[in-house]
Amino acid sequence: MKQCIILPLLFLLTLGNASAQMVELPSSTAITPYSLSVGYNKTTVLIFPAPIKDADRGRQDIIVSRQAGVGNVLKVKAARMDFEPSNLHVFTADGKLYSFEISFGAGSGGTFDLSRLAASTGRVAQHMPLIFPEMEEGMPDTQLRLCKVEAGQPFFRKTARKHQLRLRLLSIHFDQDRLYFRYRIWNKSSLPYFIDFTRMYISDGRQVKRATAQQQELAPDITAGSKMVPGHSTAELVFVVKRFTIPKGKKFQFEIYEKDGGRNIQMEVRNRHLFKARPLL
Repeated sequence: MKQCIILPLLFLLTLGNASAQMVELPSSTAITPYSLSVGYNKTTVLIFPAPIKDADRGRQDIIVSRQAGVGNVLKVKAARMDFEPSNLHVFTADGKLYSFEISFGAGSGGTFDLSRLAASTGRVAQHMPLIFPEMEEGMPDTQLRLCKVEAGQPFFRKTARKHQLRLRLLSIHFDQDRLYFRYRIWNKSSLPYFIDFTRMYISDGRQVKRATAQQQELAPDITAGSKMVPGHSTAELVFVVKRFTIPKGKKFQFEIYEKDGGRNIQMEVRNRHLFKARPLL
């Protein structure tokens, strides 16, 4: 009899210990939604920069439908007056997720071109940590790898600051013969920052006075990312170069030059960073 009582108690204690070990997701993983007010008598039209793969609404009080014959247009409307706030997630074919917090607004409606998000707010849609199967089949290998780099979790925090700009190395990945450098640039001023060109090169670690430094230019095979960073916003850049390591006594430099301006910024990367590069699986 005692044994019959003890066994359920042990089971309950085990469940208690398991629940105590649960950990909440960190706030850094949360995607901040856009606020969208929709009405009952008017339709809100959302135009996305890529075809819509799927859309998921939180409540049936929201009517969500695609425009017939158009792949990138979504229509949103209230199914009843004064519904409780809900949410909407839209997945697009370029591997992005758009998150919206939906609320009721009498008389709300309008047409929104979401391809203008970066220019107007400095925010862009979040890349998903998933690749659609059909994307993987039909996408060139290099483009697929770029998507994986952009969707990856940053694992570096190396930062350079100058001219109210902040440049951070987010990650370095590698495949059989190339390195993928991913950077994020913050523009903390109100003035938009236009990138004219970038440089990547290996130079002498110590330059003798009055001597000319020997520089080995590294031309990226691929450059991806925005060429303009609006005021008080961010942008990401990815550079793909032939795989290398830094010889002893040398240093690797990455530089960004402003178009028609002097807000240039640079960052030095060392072998210890290259050696922490992660493979693209």
